[in-house]
Amino acid sequence: MGEVITQQMIYEQTKLRAEEGEAKAQCQMGAWYEGNVKAVTGVIFLEGFKGVPVDYVKAVEWYLKAAEQADTDALYRLGIIHKWGKPGVAQDYAKAKDYFGQAAELGCEWSQKELADEKNWVLDEENNRGAEFYNEGKYEEAFAIFKKLAEQGLAGAQNNVAVCYGNGQGTVLDNVKATEWYLKAAEQGHIGAQYTVGCRYYKGNGIAKDKEKAKEIENKLKEHKTYKLNELKDYTLNPDNERQYHIIEESEIIVERQYVFWAVYSQSKEINAIINDFINEK
Repeated sequence: MGEVITQQMIYEQTKLRAEEGEAKAQCQMGAWYEGNVKAVTGVIFLEGFKGVPVDYVKAVEWYLKAAEQADTDALYRLGIIHKWGKPGVAQDYAKAKDYFGQAAELGCEWSQKELADEKNWVLDEENNRGAEFYNEGKYEEAFAIFKKLAEQGLAGAQNNVAVCYGNGQGTVLDNVKATEWYLKAAEQGHIGAQYTVGCRYYKGNGIAKDKEKAKEIENKLKEHKTYKLNELKDYTLNPDNERQYHIIEESEIIVERQYVFWAVYSQSKEINAIINDFINEK
């Protein structure tokens, strides 16, 4: 089977390439320092790797190096970090808008989406506060925040309201209302909600059973790159596991986690081989 490729070896190879100036490797280093270890390649690679402590200041340093080479992933990440503010990095909407703007001009779809959604940035931040309550088990406080924001049209909050209704957290258990809110979020392009709606159509959970509609949704999801690169990468609806994307902070939503760095090594065949060997060993 040959030499066993360890996580440490992959990290060291990546760091060497980053120090030599390879933009994608620099972007990868930024991702690790940001704590984005699972999403970095879209697989289990380096999950739980302890060699890189979370350090947003260092993450920004690496992203800036890659951004100087017009790397759109790095520019997008810089926008996200400054949009939310992280330990050691102050929230700065002006900087976030600038980074998103640079990436958008280079064709970054998700930066374009961030700019189009700029009016909701403050609402997203409030949604985060609800997520914190939810994660602390304060479901009634969380639901009140989500419901207020959902009624203002925030897709992430609409999905969160649906989750609460679907689980009976902070409100009564009501699958019909849960589906209604999933549909609202799905209509606005929320991928997690679209997936759940597909599952619910398949089983008739809170909505009339319609397997043809479920299949139609599934096929549309397969065309969407976020879907292709997230944990649902088999592209197939699993009605027995709706994967409702239970409440998560908006700053950690799938748009961040699950697609940005899928192909960061597309220009590094040697590292691709190392990663593939490592995965095969698993």
